[in-house]
Amino acid sequence: MKLTKKEKQEIADSFNISLPTFYNWVKTKPRLIEIIELGLQKEKELSLNIEQVDNEVETIKQRLLKIEEQMKLLEEQNK
Repeated sequence: MKLTKKEKQEIADSFNISLPTFYNWVKTKPRLIEIIELGLQKEKELSLNIEQVDNEVETIKQRLLKIEEQMKLLEEQNK
């Protein structure tokens, strides 16, 4: 995963380190950077999954509303 400069700065900020320190970590602690990148990738994947679930929940809510409306109509017709 290739990080943008903005993402690198955000990581540095989140660890309360300077950008030059981050670049030093890239050189001296490549495994740490790899773990950070994997974490960011998983975070993005989870965000997409949450968005997808939210969309599916909204679709189900809309279907339930339609079913409720149809049930009301049927009840009125059966009176």
